[in-house]
Amino acid sequence: MPKPWSSDVFITMIIKLLRFAPFPDKTCVAEAIALVHNQEPLSEVTCQAAQKMLLTGLNHYTHPPNPSVPKEKVFIMAALRALRSWVDVTRTSSWRC
Repeated sequence: MPKPWSSDVFITMIIKLLRFAPFPDKTCVAEAIALVHNQEPLSEVTCQAAQKMLLTGLNHYTHPPNPSVPKEKVFIMAALRALRSWVDVTRTSSWRC
């Protein structure tokens, strides 16, 4: 596994955890994605991969998160906040990296 010398490599490494991690860990990953994205520039490819994995985690085909379960609801909120970090608040319908 490559050393995380850049924000892109770090995000690429941690988004892989969204596939199989338990919900508390998925929450931490979503929060880390939002934090790094707000502080460091990410490439377009990394942005798209992170967005895709967050949406996949929210729309999982066998076990989607259930908002009535507290740990899963926290993940839903963290993932939505992370996805919200890509929305450019100056233009309502544009996405930025």
